[in-house]
Amino acid sequence: MRHMSVQGKSFSRNISVYHANRWRAARKHLKCLCRNDDEETIHKLRVEIKKITALYELIGYCDKDFDGKKILRPLSRIFKLLGRLHDHSNALGLCLDFKIDISILDPERRKLKGTIKKILSLAEKHKSDLRKIKRSGVKHLQHTDTDKWEKYLHKKHLNITNSLAGTLTEKQLHETRTAIKKLIYNAGLYSTETIKKPEIARLDRIEKLINQWHDICVFRSKLDEMNFKIAAPKIYGAVKRKEQLMMKEIRLLSLR
Repeated sequence: MRHMSVQGKSFSRNISVYHANRWRAARKHLKCLCRNDDEETIHKLRVEIKKITALYELIGYCDKDFDGKKILRPLSRIFKLLGRLHDHSNALGLCLDFKIDISILDPERRKLKGTIKKILSLAEKHKSDLRKIKRSGVKHLQHTDTDKWEKYLHKKHLNITNSLAGTLTEKQLHETRTAIKKLIYNAGLYSTETIKKPEIARLDRIEKLINQWHDICVFRSKLDEMNFKIAAPKIYGAVKRKEQLMMKEIRLLSLR
């Protein structure tokens, strides 16, 4: 009979507690959304869903019978709606930064009216599915050990490094940002020497820059829809220059 090492037991306990805590926090923030739909609550719920998604990708890597992406579809639908609210909130902030009248976002705001109710309705509709997702995660966690986890981190880091070394499209850069975030979340599950702390810090800075760049891109796309390039060329030019400047910063940090 194979006995688990002390390190293995510690890792197993850590990851089990982490899994339970993520679901507990997600439920807490979802309940808060009923009473308070402010930006911070939406952000916290999005973060917990991202952490669960990252963990389920790791479980899927360790257990080929577990399809994390497929099983998380109900949660992904909620995340998508939260993303629309997040993008709108960012757009409001960028309007203030570039001294643009926020009333230009009124049509979008009207479209988003009732989104919180949709999210809560979706969560209620998929309540039993979400319980099953959590139980499935608990069941398949047993196949996640330190050796597989280290291999996952190494492979993920190698893929990210190779991606950042090339010329990425807007879509590929967004995917790389998501990959970096998953790597950072999962690297924090236990003490590891596979990826050194300075490298984690560098990737974290890159991810934050890509995130800010992505927000600018989404905002610029909204301005494109409103024909701002012709209606307000100076403002549009300032937004475009900011987008290009941030891309240069990402490229420089990626090459270090």
